[in-house]
Amino acid sequence: MESRIIRFLGSIRLAVPLLAAIAVILIGATFYESEVGSATVQREIYKSAWFCALMFLLAVNLGISTLSRFPWKGPRKIGFALTHWGLVIIIAGSAAVIHLSTEGMLLVRTDSGPGSQIRVEGDWLEVVAPDQTRQQTDIFIKPDGSVYPQQFAGLSLLGYSDNAIKSVQFTNDGEVENLAVQLQLHSDRMGQTLERWLAVAPAGYSQMDIGPARLELFEARDDAELQRLLCAPTAEQSLMGALKISQVDGQTDRAAIAPSALSKY
Repeated sequence: MESRIIRFLGSIRLAVPLLAAIAVILIGATFYESEVGSATVQREIYKSAWFCALMFLLAVNLGISTLSRFPWKGPRKIGFALTHWGLVIIIAGSAAVIHLSTEGMLLVRTDSGPGSQIRVEGDWLEVVAPDQTRQQTDIFIKPDGSVYPQQFAGLSLLGYSDNAIKSVQFTNDGEVENLAVQLQLHSDRMGQTLERWLAVAPAGYSQMDIGPARLELFEARDDAELQRLLCAPTAEQSLMGALKISQVDGQTDRAAIAPSALSKY
């Protein structure tokens, strides 16, 4: 029984329909790629489990067929063995390139030193928790807007849109513990009042620029660091301000603010 299965795996009866199926798939993938792009074809076809299984089965067929003709004596058998083992190596190399390699673009400048950043294709998702721990993963966005994987870092990824605006709201005693303070800047000359939030998260709310002035929220780890932030700046430093917010059981206990922060130019 086992010898019959092994003979079938290395037979021409399996090789012909297997090669025909792979050829049809590759032809269809070429036309499909022109419509949806290479990233979609890579994810849905070339990197799929079923296509990998077909290529692995072809490699097994070639390997068993070659071993069944051992010893390879004479020019004909040697040529047969070299051709089939060469195809097996090509299949293994293609699989390694598709699944293990990283393709990207490395920018090289003649007026600066060597760089260490590479720009890769695709989309990257980063989730930052209130305690500033970060989780990152590579995501795949299909043409219909659906996202793969559908679950990450306790979140459900429902879909993607090119034109989306995310509004952030800060409330007292909210579900997420996040230090935040609302600033009101009033101009008597212009008769205008600007209201903005500074918060630890999201990252875009941790600082704000107002012309040459920059306001930034720092969370002091202890009283010593707080005193260092509140101390008067030296002549070589920018004018800096610090905001103190201490919390007890989630409630704001007291707050103190130093002069507005000005960046040095």
